[in-house]
This record gives sequence, C-alpha cells and structure tokens, in this order.
Amino acid sequence: VWYDLFRGHCDFGSNCRFSHMTGVDLEKLNMQVQEERRVREQQQDGTVRPAGTIEEWLEKRAKRPRAAERNSSLPEEELGFQYPPGWPPIQELPPSLRAPPPGGGMIPPGLQWG
Repeated sequence: VWYDLFRGHCDFGSNCRFSHMTGVDLEKLNMQVQEERRVREQQQDGTVRPAGTIEEWLEKRAKRPRAAERNSSLPEEELGFQYPPGWPPIQELPPSLRAPPPGGGMIPPGLQWG
C-alpha cells in the first residue's frame, strides 16, 4: 500500500496524484483563494494599485545617476539599494542577486556559487 492510513504517509510525497491534505490545510487553502479573489476584484475595480512594477523600478534607477550629476537631492530611500518589486525574500536569492554589503564586495569565506 502506497498510502499508510495509520501513519498518514504517502511514498510518493508531493508527486502523488491524490490529495492527502488535512482539514486545516484545506481551510488555509480556501482562505488563500478567497484573499486572492478579493485582491483581484479590487484591482479590477481600481481600488487597489499593485505595489509596483519592474518598469517603475527601472525608471527610478535610471533617474538616480542623472540626479547625482545635477547635484539634486533625492529622498534617502531612493539613493539606497532597493530590490525590484515582486522579488522573493532576500534570504531566498542566490548570492549573485544579493546586494553587496555596505563596506564593499568582500566575498565571505566558504561561499558557494551554483
């Protein structure tokens, strides 16, 4: 038997074609679907604006060097490094996509790329 009814274990794991979700898991999934529908409906109505787009981020990024040449003062938050909207959390990014440390680009010992 592939699914052990006594232990609640399936040998196929996430590759199983059947769902082995608990009632709590199903409730969480239902709440997530309802929230996504609500957000989508609000976006269609125009009541909620998305957090930002890559294009907006690129435009801000392109303006920074020009503003620095003119010695104009931008808000502090625009001068610092910012990840584009929609990116995963920093901890999940590979080292090549993380911002360099404030002191420079020292490579930590034992860092593996791949």
